[in-house]
Amino acid sequence: MGLLQKNTSRFTLENLVSEPSTTTASQALVILLHGIGSNEQDLFALKDYLPKDYLVVSARAPIVVGINQFAWFSMQINGQERIINQEEFQKATLKLTDFIADIKREYSFDHAKIYLVGFSQGAIMSYAVALGNPGLVKGVVAIAGRLLPETKAAAKEAVEWKDLSVAIFHGTEDTVLPLQYALEAQNFLQENGLQPDFKSYAIGHHINEELIEDLQDWLQKH
Repeated sequence: MGLLQKNTSRFTLENLVSEPSTTTASQALVILLHGIGSNEQDLFALKDYLPKDYLVVSARAPIVVGINQFAWFSMQINGQERIINQEEFQKATLKLTDFIADIKREYSFDHAKIYLVGFSQGAIMSYAVALGNPGLVKGVVAIAGRLLPETKAAAKEAVEWKDLSVAIFHGTEDTVLPLQYALEAQNFLQENGLQPDFKSYAIGHHINEELIEDLQDWLQKH
């Protein structure tokens, strides 16, 4: 990777950017979306494992939940039920959509090659943006995430996202967002005309080397 920088002004969300040494209008864009309680630094190291000609942007979620800790939306846990803050979720979805427009304005890359790579809550947001805005992104990699009912409802109203490429990576030992969420997302997407790539790992709610290798391979093939 080439130039590394932190962006604040001119962007809807604070972020870190890794630009290739040589920028072209044919390069792909990968946007990294962290989970709750983390920040834009969390997934940024993945840039070192991605193709060298990719533009990589790691976004910071808009809601402060602690020192250097951020979230896309807040939620309450009631037994097995997770109740999300609908207003915050909708605002975050709009902010991410605007953020993509910011990147399009500021950088040279192929607008038909935008990939969202999200972990946990970042995966939830990746689904929401991709399925709610047909044609905006080419692919989604959802790591340890889930599809919210709100996203499913919005997706059912769209047909243009049928060409979307999706990879679902999830740990079998995940106790934060159990594997069942990934299986439900896979089933929903298949029922609605997509053929997501699915792989599980013998890990908990985190990322391991095998998953990173699969991420590399998937992006290069799609």
